[in-house]
Amino acid sequence: MLPKKTLKPKVYQLKNTQKLVISDFIEITFDKAEKISLVLYLNDFNTINKYNINNKENHLTDDLSYTTKSFPINGVKKQITIGDLLFMHVVGDCNITIKLPKKMHITIMGALMK
Repeated sequence: MLPKKTLKPKVYQLKNTQKLVISDFIEITFDKAEKISLVLYLNDFNTINKYNINNKENHLTDDLSYTTKSFPINGVKKQITIGDLLFMHVVGDCNITIKLPKKMHITIMGALMK
């Protein structure tokens, strides 16, 4: 899944009342923070939608079984890689919750790019 052209970062400012849904099978939410800076690096064939977290409508594909993983981000810039599909940088003091298909893996570490 190597890109044919350069990956351009997509920058989002999220409030704790918002969530991101990526390609209808990954959901990212935050808590304990007013605003979070999120930089995504992914191919252009993936779609990114921002929704209000109070909207209880399910925006994920029903064909898959999901698992939820949570990580603390303690004010230090972190890099999160999701299933070799995308990686993102998160800056802020919060807990991040990612809902994704059970077979996908997540890696979290200190950011390589400052």
